Amino acid sequence: MIRASRFCYSAALFGIEECILIVSSKDMSSVLSMLIMILFYSCFRREELINSCSALSIIEPSFHLVTNLDQKELLVEPLTLLTKESFYCFRSPDTLTTGACTVECKRVDKKPLGWGLKSGISSSDDDCRRRCFAFTTIAQPAKKYEGPLFVHVREIPFSYGKLGGSIWMASIGMSQYIAMNPSLVCNKRVLELGSGVGLLGITISKLGGRVTMSEYGSVNGTVNGQIIVSDEKRLIPSAMLTNLQFNVNLNEQNDNMDVRHIDWYDYLPEKSTKRLDGDEHYDLIVGSDLINWEDDVEALIATLKHFMSRGAIGLLSTQTENRKGLPLFLQRLDEEFNSVETEDYYVQHFDTHPMLLIKFAL
Repeated sequence: MIRASRFCYSAALFGIEECILIVSSKDMSSVLSMLIMILFYSCFRREELINSCSALSIIEPSFHLVTNLDQKELLVEPLTLLTKESFYCFRSPDTLTTGACTVECKRVDKKPLGWGLKSGISSSDDDCRRRCFAFTTIAQPAKKYEGPLFVHVREIPFSYGKLGGSIWMASIGMSQYIAMNPSLVCNKRVLELGSGVGLLGITISKLGGRVTMSEYGSVNGTVNGQIIVSDEKRLIPSAMLTNLQFNVNLNEQNDNMDVRHIDWYDYLPEKSTKRLDGDEHYDLIVGSDLINWEDDVEALIATLKHFMSRGAIGLLSTQTENRKGLPLFLQRLDEEFNSVETEDYYVQHFDTHPMLLIKFAL
């Protein structure tokens, strides 16, 4: 076990194509914990590790752990089938979250995520794409540290999901922020607006929040089913809600999550009769990359006011580049809400992506 530890430790630091570890089942949990610790620690402590381990061999982190897993009974890939694809590093003036990195994972056998699994690729979702992210987490009081948090999601084609069918950079940044600040969501009732594929909402659920994810469009539409014809101003998704439920099932979060239809335009004063009565109380309203155009600003403001009228606070994240509706949205927030705070941060993924974190309350 000591030799394996040293071998993997050096593997995470430098670079070789792949290494194979054959371990007994009784050692498996120790090996998996060790590999994850090495991968994340080396992500933002690489220089320090190199200085202290100059005698280690020059090798690279792609690991094959040989086990007798029955893949057909699994919903998602076990850690033994995953390795790193790329890194997304969260940078902020806040010292707690500076340097926190998210790892996007791929399969070591180079097959698409989901291949050969119980929830895997079939002829009905050939055009879909599965993705897996591992978020850096912190140890919580009185709880055993369990390592990074894994979230698996399925993206769907633009024809069926429109702008929400794929993952946006702000949702990765927001998910990492929440993962490093779990007290914001733990034991809270959380509503996510504009959930897209559900990356943020599922992350919050796995951190102890009770989450309602929401989207608009067809309630029963399916991928490769009927495509909804959009009107002049709005892109209407036909399979976003069913894909959200798919991703909830994929992460086995049904006991802690639900999915509902929310169309922001139903909360405009002139359309108030369309919305559901008796909306429950939420402690926190979250969302990522909700505003692209000025046309949607008033509808989003009306929806936020409705769901925050009972004392909830709001926490949004957005990219700042090419968001034409953002200046107007920030202006309207200042006009309609008593407390609005903004904080700049960015996500480093090859290029630097400027982001804005917005906290507000009525």
